[in-house]
Amino acid sequence: MELSVQEYQYLVSEITRETGAKRDGSGKNLIVPRCPFCGKSGGKFGIYIGKATAHRRPFMAHCFSCGASTRTLEQLLAAIGRMDLMVLQTADIAAPQRSLPLSSRAECGY
Repeated sequence: MELSVQEYQYLVSEITRETGAKRDGSGKNLIVPRCPFCGKSGGKFGIYIGKATAHRRPFMAHCFSCGASTRTLEQLLAAIGRMDLMVLQTADIAAPQRSLPLSSRAECGY
């Protein structure tokens, strides 16, 4: 499922706030002061927030101390304890619409 620009920006801001992260010089990564897996401090845990490439997807994360990684948004949110931020698809407005027959007036009590 593709995230809208608003959903993406909201997730980045909430993850930044939750983890105390700061953007790196390129603006494509969040540097988290403490790894949610090993607890090591010193900015060893990074979250990629740039555009998708052949090898990277937004919200992939890695700790350069313990080696723990997440490859999906769901894994990252579970690691930081914020599954409430998971974006769920509730309806597909691009899907073909299925028409239901209108009830006759007699069935509706008219």
